[in-house]
Amino acid sequence: MTKLDEIERLLIGCINTTICELPLENQFEVNGSTLLLAEGGSIDSLQLVSIIVDFEEALSERFDIAVSLTSDEAMMQVESPFYSVKTLSNYAYKLIIA
Repeated sequence: MTKLDEIERLLIGCINTTICELPLENQFEVNGSTLLLAEGGSIDSLQLVSIIVDFEEALSERFDIAVSLTSDEAMMQVESPFYSVKTLSNYAYKLIIA
């Protein structure tokens, strides 16, 4: 498993933790193409905040590095890192290998 795969798996775990608290009819399967902060996404902004906090903590524990996914740099990206599971995983990967 590559580091990028591991990061995506951590993120999916964080998302699953959040959505398991939803009513059963609102739960959904999560994969790399799952939309986050995008039109048609299944996650609202409060849920996304919770996921990001959990994801930053998981990254910190796993890779022993402090990561801020909501920095000014993240907000200024041409393509939002919060668009999908894949884009957020890729953004976190870039921060970790930098």
